[in-house]
Amino acid sequence: MAIEKNEPRDLMMRQPGNIQAYYQEDEISLVELLITLFKYKTLISVILILCILGGVAIALTTPKIYTYSTSIEIARGIGNLIEKPETVLAKLQESYIDFVLREYNSINPQNPVRTKLTAKLPKESDIIVLESKGTEVMSEVHYQLHEEVVDKLSQDHGRTIAVMKRALDAEQRHAKNKLSELQDQAGLIKIQEERLSENAKLLTSQIADVRNLIAESRKNRRQSVNEVTGEAKAMTLLLIDNEIQQYQKRLSELEEQLAIGLANERDELRIALADNLRTQDEQREKIQDTVAKIAEIRQTQAMTPTMRSLEPTGTGRKVIVLIALVLGLFLGVMSAFIIEFFKKVRNQMQSIK
Repeated sequence: MAIEKNEPRDLMMRQPGNIQAYYQEDEISLVELLITLFKYKTLISVILILCILGGVAIALTTPKIYTYSTSIEIARGIGNLIEKPETVLAKLQESYIDFVLREYNSINPQNPVRTKLTAKLPKESDIIVLESKGTEVMSEVHYQLHEEVVDKLSQDHGRTIAVMKRALDAEQRHAKNKLSELQDQAGLIKIQEERLSENAKLLTSQIADVRNLIAESRKNRRQSVNEVTGEAKAMTLLLIDNEIQQYQKRLSELEEQLAIGLANERDELRIALADNLRTQDEQREKIQDTVAKIAEIRQTQAMTPTMRSLEPTGTGRKVIVLIALVLGLFLGVMSAFIIEFFKKVRNQMQSIK
């Protein structure tokens, strides 16, 4: 079957003789690549040197960038944080950082800061880390911005802390007033107990007097028995016996009051005093507990002053020069191949003409 004049080239390749010629024509020889690179070695070297020089210039002129960081300790109330770390992080990211940057730029319109402040919460931690990056020349600005952000957050938490402290202070004052009242009551109980001792002495004296009166009445009765006669004797003895009974009744009342009444009153006062002292101890414990709670309260603050990283961060000078070296080799080789390609195209076009 004859091949048409305009038949596609791939049909020509179906013939065995043309297949080998086609592959030999399109085959790229490694030797030819090396020859091309050697041919344009001057161009490649110039481009490489220019890129290296450019990289060195960029490395020398690019200022060192440092990381400035502040660790923020969230305010703590009675045993717990007053706000969840995730909530604090959201406040910083969505409000306080942007507010501080805007405020600084409004005060310093001639030298606005373009640094970016970020806040992050390390995993399984309740410490917020505030970070920014900048040159050493701008270190004071970074310190100021970090401090203002911490101050804004501290003021926010300070309102909650103030309310908490006022409540604890009121509780402490109430406990102290109650303790003073109990101490006054204890003093009165001790005075009453001292008066019981005086009452006991008085009762003892009264008992002795009554006994003397009884003894005197009995003596008078004996005398009346011997001296008085007739109807007067009976009346006198009756009066004396009645008097003795009254004295004995009074004696019994006094002895009962001394032996039982005062003892009961003393026991009651001692029980009241013991209860009072226990209540005083409870109030003292309340006061100590309140003091401990107040001492446990911590304000939101920076754990340490804002710190600058010891080493610069970001792309280092050596890395910049290395990138320039690789880029120079790439551009040099590509330039050589592109120039050689266009030369071959031009030669082919001339041969067709």
